[in-house]
Formats: sequence, structure tokens, C-alpha cells
Amino acid sequence: MSHLKALVKDGILYVNGIETLEPYIQKGGEWDLDPRRVQEGELFVTGDNRSMPIDEHEMGIVDMKRIVGKPLF
Repeated sequence: MSHLKALVKDGILYVNGIETLEPYIQKGGEWDLDPRRVQEGELFVTGDNRSMPIDEHEMGIVDMKRIVGKPLF
């Protein structure tokens, strides 16, 4: 089974050590999240407003089967 390693450092999301392109995110947040292993069929979800304090967000790993929407772009 494959998995990804994701972390946030200085408000930037890295997946398997590579910075992700998130043009919809306003940089400048000070979020730092320890690495998380996301298994196949799972997603790590959080809000994208990283200018808000991290403790004001709910986040975590969810099963993809619980996602009913689709990507906007």
C-alpha cells in the first residue's frame, strides 16, 4: 500500500519533501504541522486560510469515501 508524507512548515505544504503549488493560498502564515502519513484512500483536510491561527482550525485524516464534493479546479 502506498502512502504520502505531508507536513506544513512556515505555512507551506510539502508532500514527500516537495513544496506544493497552491496559488489560492495567501502566504505568510506561521503554521507548522509535524509530518503525517496519509494512506491510500485517505485525505488530510484543513482550512486553507493559513493567516488564521492554527488552533482555530479543525483538521485531520478522513476516509475519501466521506468526501462528497469535487475539486473546483
